[in-house]
Amino acid sequence: MLPFKLTEPSKGHYLVEGNLTFAALNHKLSFDFLKTQKQITIDLIDVDLADSAGLALILEWIKQSKHYGTTLTINNIPHQLLTLAELTDLNINDYLRVD
Repeated sequence: MLPFKLTEPSKGHYLVEGNLTFAALNHKLSFDFLKTQKQITIDLIDVDLADSAGLALILEWIKQSKHYGTTLTINNIPHQLLTLAELTDLNINDYLRVD
């Protein structure tokens, strides 16, 4: 299992590596990075595995970015997360800009 890792390779652009799973996300996460810029992009291209905990994390990112007044763009959402969202009648596109 690859651990969850969030890095900022360039200002306002974040990269997620590893897994967005319950086992990988079972530690306290900070959302403070969402208030550092008015526009933030999170790229999930290097996510290996995702489950409902990953979807919950994305929803929390959306909630927190709205709270901070940040425009959030999420790129390369894994197919399994889009399928899970669809199964729960959740359209992620309704909540943020998805490229």
